[in-house]
Amino acid sequence: MRKELDAVIPKLKKTAGSEIPRADSIRMDENIAARIGKIFDRINKRLEEMFPNPLLRKWASSMIGDVNRNAKKNTKSQLNAGARKGEETPDFEPLMHDKKLSPYFQNIVDQNVSLIRSIPGLKMEAFKNQLVSMITNDATQAEIRDAIQNNFAVSRDRAALIARDQVGKLNGALNKYRQQQLGGKRYIWRTSKDSKVRRPRAGKRGPDHFHLEGKVFYWSKPPVVDTRTGRRANPGEDFQCRCWAEMVMEDVLG
Repeated sequence: MRKELDAVIPKLKKTAGSEIPRADSIRMDENIAARIGKIFDRINKRLEEMFPNPLLRKWASSMIGDVNRNAKKNTKSQLNAGARKGEETPDFEPLMHDKKLSPYFQNIVDQNVSLIRSIPGLKMEAFKNQLVSMITNDATQAEIRDAIQNNFAVSRDRAALIARDQVGKLNGALNKYRQQQLGGKRYIWRTSKDSKVRRPRAGKRGPDHFHLEGKVFYWSKPPVVDTRTGRRANPGEDFQCRCWAEMVMEDVLG
């Protein structure tokens, strides 16, 4: 990308210099924006060639498979840990099958691919305006090139952030599904118990997971996770939430 940008940016600056900045200066910006649009179209095409949908779907499916196996393993561990000493744990394996989850998994794959594909487009228009401003204000070639490269670096970071958020949401959803399949109606809210756990500032309202630790809630009635807005959610449903739901064993084992 660097070589291509070094070849194109002088042409953009030449376009800006050849236009007469008078009452029709807006048209000058439109001409530059059109050239920038063509550059971004080529970059997007290259990204699609590097990351075709089948590859993205394969990655998403692999991620979902890993999360599902870990979620199932954690559920079994909780069941074994909650069984009374010397008592045989009931066979819940029939309820742990994933046949009914297949359409749900497929939907999650579609969502992941769509989210990743949408990242460049969401940033494109605002960034085009930024570039027009840089070019018309005679920014150096190096400054313009770095701005373009940094923009796509941010897009990659955003993709990683989305992936982490999707893993957390999927883990929370699978935990909820399996506990309800096993007869669970309630759960104990558990946090990561570290400095990153969300809590409101002193005397302020806002996101609060810290004070939910150890409390029991019904799946059908999630607690308030933001005291400012009154928004409710179960563990894992909030953006980048690392909390998890511990089974209430009385509901499951009876």
